[in-house]
Amino acid sequence: MRSSSGRRQVQALPGIWAARSGLLRLFLGDELFPYSAASPLLLDRIAQFLDDPDLDPALARVVIEGRDVAEKALRSRALPS
Repeated sequence: MRSSSGRRQVQALPGIWAARSGLLRLFLGDELFPYSAASPLLLDRIAQFLDDPDLDPALARVVIEGRDVAEKALRSRALPS
């Protein structure tokens, strides 16, 4: 299910979130976040996703936490070896 841009994962999160409850939501939100696709494009997609005014606040929090990890990964990649 992982793609290079993470588009499918980000788009699928609301449906997955709505179909689950409790801790399973948190687990799946974290496990399905496209960390391996960390890129400026992924960060742009996440920003667009978070702009939705109807977004569940708890899902937004999970996505924001994933975004923060992706941003940290990109900063680490940019460090000199």
